[in-house]
Amino acid sequence: MLPRITRRVFSDLAIWMLLMGVLVGLSFPPFALLLGVSAERAISMRFFLSCITAGLLVGGMSYWLACSVIQPRIRLVADGMSGVMQRIGEASRKGALPQCKSEVCSLPVDSTDTIGDCARAFNDLVKALSTAFDAERAFRSFNSALARHLEFETLCSDALRLLLSHTGACSGAVVLEQSGELVTVTSHAFPGAEHLPSNDHLRESVRLGTTTLVSLPKGLWVDAIATTLRPREVLVLPVDHNEVAFGAVVLASTQCFSPEVRRRTELLRQGLGMALNNARTHDNLQRIAALDPLTELYNRRFGEARLREEFERAERENTSLSVIMFDIDHFKKVNDTHGHIAGDKVLNRVARAVKRTFRKGDVLVRFGGEEFLAILPGAAEQDGLEVAERLRRRIKDLEIRDKESVIRVTISLGIASTEQMSIERVAELVDCADQALYKAKETGRDRVIRYSRLRRQAA
Repeated sequence: MLPRITRRVFSDLAIWMLLMGVLVGLSFPPFALLLGVSAERAISMRFFLSCITAGLLVGGMSYWLACSVIQPRIRLVADGMSGVMQRIGEASRKGALPQCKSEVCSLPVDSTDTIGDCARAFNDLVKALSTAFDAERAFRSFNSALARHLEFETLCSDALRLLLSHTGACSGAVVLEQSGELVTVTSHAFPGAEHLPSNDHLRESVRLGTTTLVSLPKGLWVDAIATTLRPREVLVLPVDHNEVAFGAVVLASTQCFSPEVRRRTELLRQGLGMALNNARTHDNLQRIAALDPLTELYNRRFGEARLREEFERAERENTSLSVIMFDIDHFKKVNDTHGHIAGDKVLNRVARAVKRTFRKGDVLVRFGGEEFLAILPGAAEQDGLEVAERLRRRIKDLEIRDKESVIRVTISLGIASTEQMSIERVAELVDCADQALYKAKETGRDRVIRYSRLRRQAA
């Protein structure tokens, strides 16, 4: 490498080319003697000056050619770098990621020499930078979308939709641990998603907390109800928080997952684990706040809110709604005879029997003390009557052991339904059921009274 003369590369190039021209001009007269030129002419000052002038002219032309051929290519690289740096600077000021796709910011590579190598290296840099920005943009948008939800099921559905979008997968499912068991929470175009919790690959991925990639043979078809899936690869991503896995996301693609997509999913699943853990915590807190701690039925505050929702839905959809108000007969006597601890045991056992009697969609509320309310959406009065009779018999047959004693209790029940009456306010429905309950207690207890019968009798 020649020594530097100035701080400008092309200025050094001009100086060295001119010096080379002078050296060529000085060395040419001796060669002229070998070519048969007379010594008088070859060694003359005029010939020397002519050769030096010619050397300087060749050096100058060489410098011009170098500037015309090389400098534009270098300027193109420099301008490209400046453009990328300008976009990065704007991003840092505005807080937004730069829009510099590789097809916009890349340089043409039309040579195989060092200049071409520089252009290729620059394009590789732009591609890597664009990929990194895309990953960062996906990470931000993914976390921002998840942060808008705390409802567990909604969060799972949105997370799966976003993962499918960011990875290009055609189907997927979210499997999470609930009450010690893996359960498919949500799925999209994934046939047999309900059987995923028993899959060996998934269970091993959750147990070890490692990502699993399953490649499927070409030509394998999976028939779904409304579509036919032809997966090429299945990616199992464990969902964890504080290095403890509590589920997995399964993504199926008709194409192979690229290394970049796999790296992106690893980045996204970290935010997913935190969001789902927060949603589960929120869900648990909501559930705890809504439950009565002794009976594990809904408390009165939450129950009244649910009753208003079901009442409005019944009016909107023109469906029936029935409520059953019931309480434990002579419960004060149980407390006085056996003590309050035994009374709490009676309440707990009665509540357990209640939960076994009603449907999954019914809302069961501890209304206060030994009084309970059951909300039966879509149930006609006759349906409510049948359930109430079944519950009355079950409680009557219940044996509650307390030390050496066996406690037996009965319940009285009152039913009211929107099917038989024109009710405009939800409080009126509850009041009707309460009147029927009062009548059941007044007429001997351990019985079911319908409010509609009371109306007919009064009429």
